[in-house]
Amino acid sequence: MTKANSTFLYLLGAIGLFQLADGLITYYVVTIGWAREINPLLSNLAHDAAYPFLKITGAFVCVALLWLVSKKYRMLAVIAAAIIVVFYACVLGWNMHSLLTL
Repeated sequence: MTKANSTFLYLLGAIGLFQLADGLITYYVVTIGWAREINPLLSNLAHDAAYPFLKITGAFVCVALLWLVSKKYRMLAVIAAAIIVVFYACVLGWNMHSLLTL
């Protein structure tokens, strides 16, 4: 396995883990009333116990699509994965900041 392949796999793993962490943290803080989900597409679902499962499913679909795209457009998939990882790192950073300042 080349370094580029392993980097891409790490990015895909990070996407899955970051989305899972975001889902679990969001579900927890929304359920106990400390925060609200600001994504209008998910705000009505954030109180539901199925919310973490939906986030896991979303992560799986995202990773699977990137994997499929990478077969033909490798660089596009790597760049998209890196952007998603940076986005979710920022989201998790904001979540942690918000939790620590409550």
